[in-house]
Amino acid sequence: MRNAQGTLIFTLALATPLLAPVAQAGTFPDFGYQPPSKEYSGPLFQLSQSYPDAAPPASALPAFFKLLPGKQSNDFETWREYMEAVKDYCLEGNVENDWNVQKNTLRQWYHMPWQHYGPLGREGIH
Repeated sequence: MRNAQGTLIFTLALATPLLAPVAQAGTFPDFGYQPPSKEYSGPLFQLSQSYPDAAPPASALPAFFKLLPGKQSNDFETWREYMEAVKDYCLEGNVENDWNVQKNTLRQWYHMPWQHYGPLGREGIH
């Protein structure tokens, strides 16, 4: 057991410096599956991945945070105003661009990387 753990730690120690430049490059696969061109010739999904280098300042929080109910409740009406504001925030600039979020001129949106992996991974059809 100790030998296997030592081997794993050694392998990770060697692999980490090799993988670090890739992770910092900001380039992730857009999708994992693309249908044959004879079946689909439309636009392909493109991952929005111009990720920021730092978190935004707390003063940049969206205004809908001010609408959070003061008291926790399971009553939806308590949350309605907040949820409507969150929904509107998400829709602004994305609906007009057919959810190509990298084309949103109001605010930056980013896709989660590595969702392309596996048989149920992100597919290439936009």
